[in-house]
Amino acid sequence: MIPGSEPSSSGGNPIEGLEIRAIGAEQTYALRHQVLRSHQPIEEVAYPGDGLDTTLHLGAYMGDGDPQWLIGIVTLSVAPMPEAPEAGDHRLRGMAVDPAVQGRGVGGRLIREALDAIARRDGRRVWCNARVSALGFYRRHGFVVHGDEFEIPDIGPHYVLNVAVDPRLR
Repeated sequence: MIPGSEPSSSGGNPIEGLEIRAIGAEQTYALRHQVLRSHQPIEEVAYPGDGLDTTLHLGAYMGDGDPQWLIGIVTLSVAPMPEAPEAGDHRLRGMAVDPAVQGRGVGGRLIREALDAIARRDGRRVWCNARVSALGFYRRHGFVVHGDEFEIPDIGPHYVLNVAVDPRLR
């Protein structure tokens, strides 16, 4: 059995007034480092293609004042899915939510906004390399496993997952 099919045990109160908006690549680096790549120097958390015009970075903000608190991020880029490429493929990566607010709907909102954005760009499918610990989250949002578990050195076991983009969102 593939891990991650069990229901989530987290489920705090959703964050009210959450704002999702496009951000620059550099704005993702602190959360990428904190949540996903703390074992690496922060200078190494930039992904190839971060600065391309076709790459989209989304940030989730909370708070009424200035500054607002960046509590979640995701990056989407045009990239074929390994071993099964199709036209319209986009890669989701760098999905991270501040640990202080995990389990409160931030990641789900980011996924929905990301899929909507890819649909508006005529994308057809979104794929990602998901940590085993995140499989349940992605499955709750419609992603399915493609292939066998594999290891990313210094990070851990992963699966490739994908989800078709709903063309009605265009």
